Amino acid sequence: MFIVNRIILFLNWLAIGSLLVACTSPWVNPETFSIPAFFGLAFPFIFLANVLCLIWWFIFKKFRMLYSGIVLALSFSYWNRSFNFYGDGSEVPPHAESSKIMTYNVRLFDLYNWIDNNKTKHKIFDFLKREEADIYCFQEFFHQDPPSPFVTRDTLTQFLKAKHYVEAYTHKLIQRQHFGLAIFSVYPVIASGDIKFVNDPNNNAVWADLKRKTDTIRVYNVHLSSLRFQKGDYEAFGQEPGPGQKKKSSNEQRIISRIYNAFLKRVPQTQAVLDHVKKSPYKTIVCGDFNDTPVSYCYGQFSAVLNDAFATAGSGWGSTYTGKLPLLRIDYIWYSDKLKVSAFKTHDISLSDHYPVSCLVY
Repeated sequence: MFIVNRIILFLNWLAIGSLLVACTSPWVNPETFSIPAFFGLAFPFIFLANVLCLIWWFIFKKFRMLYSGIVLALSFSYWNRSFNFYGDGSEVPPHAESSKIMTYNVRLFDLYNWIDNNKTKHKIFDFLKREEADIYCFQEFFHQDPPSPFVTRDTLTQFLKAKHYVEAYTHKLIQRQHFGLAIFSVYPVIASGDIKFVNDPNNNAVWADLKRKTDTIRVYNVHLSSLRFQKGDYEAFGQEPGPGQKKKSSNEQRIISRIYNAFLKRVPQTQAVLDHVKKSPYKTIVCGDFNDTPVSYCYGQFSAVLNDAFATAGSGWGSTYTGKLPLLRIDYIWYSDKLKVSAFKTHDISLSDHYPVSCLVY
């Protein structure tokens, strides 16, 4: 038992040090020093490792509980960004003029049949129709000009209450296919525009000023750079190589490189969006797929300017990514101080590699 306790003690100090480094990641620019960003990405697992150490010492050497207990207490606010105990309710105040907003990375409505289901697009449509949101923000949106066997935009405007839309495409192919972002709204659009990311032509942001009954709100739909894992990269997470692929010993190195490059790309993208947000003359909502976790530099920058709807009104585990990397919350709804939110919900519907999230804004 003595040897076991010495090993656990070593692992405990390693977990404590890792947690402290992870907690610095929202304030350390990855362009300057990238190590904390990697620890921030692993924050849920590092936090849980400290919890396990605390439980071990509670059973065998209670005084050593202080080691992890103190650092867990200091880092608890970070944990609360991913698992919220304190969401402040689901009720909208009486007579409040609220709008339901939803953000959803639809993964091209399963254009390439990733989940082996040709009916995915129609199931997504059925879900959107049931939700009856006032504002939808779609990432990885796909539209093809008619005639087309894969109709999206025109179908959405037929059955949604949200008839007004704004689009911003990063790619337009010769087959009249368009890939990018879209905002659909029940409210008239009085102005709109997009924000191009010079360091990544595959990602961008779009905004729209929407005229509600008594005021105007500005809504941003954002898609920041992703890791862009290829099939072979998932071998490191236990997935077998795809057809015709050979296992490569450099998978882990390639994955680290992809993560590192994505960290760097998101820094100026985050700044470009926030620079635009700070100039907004209206109450502001920022939605989208940020491809970054709540313990990250990207999150730290946005939280200095806006409020996280999940942290305010969510409850339970906030994970929004359904892929091979578990426990990741990378889809957000941010809002400015003059707005309030309630009824935040992460929808348990696996029709994309992201869960849709929604809330009421008033």
